[in-house]
Amino acid sequence: MPQPLSSPQPNGFIALASVIVIGAVGVALSFALMSQAITGSEISLSLDQSARAQALADACSEKALDAIRQDENYLGNETVTLGTGTCNIFATVKAGSQYTVTAVGTVKTVIRKDKIVANRLTVPAPVMQLVSWQEVADF
Repeated sequence: MPQPLSSPQPNGFIALASVIVIGAVGVALSFALMSQAITGSEISLSLDQSARAQALADACSEKALDAIRQDENYLGNETVTLGTGTCNIFATVKAGSQYTVTAVGTVKTVIRKDKIVANRLTVPAPVMQLVSWQEVADF
């Protein structure tokens, strides 16, 4: 006798639905991990640019102090290009033997600023005596 037709078993449907759900969760997890990695890379790049901008500001500050040590009439107002960034030495302000130097380091869109106060001593040879060296938000 022929066997009666039975209704199909839902086992295949459950397996297919499980694969689709697990795949969707895997894809979502992959996107989340990639997003986190990209964000981490952006933060790392920003920190690197910030450190390089600060190094440029410091380099221009040191250049200005050395220029003042050699010539008490040094005025500043120059732009220096180092590597992939630039730094600017703004006008030096003299008050007796005390000088105020401002310098700005720039790498892409990151800007760091230094303000230095130093005394120029001439005995026995010209030297610079630091009073303060600060990173500032603005001058």
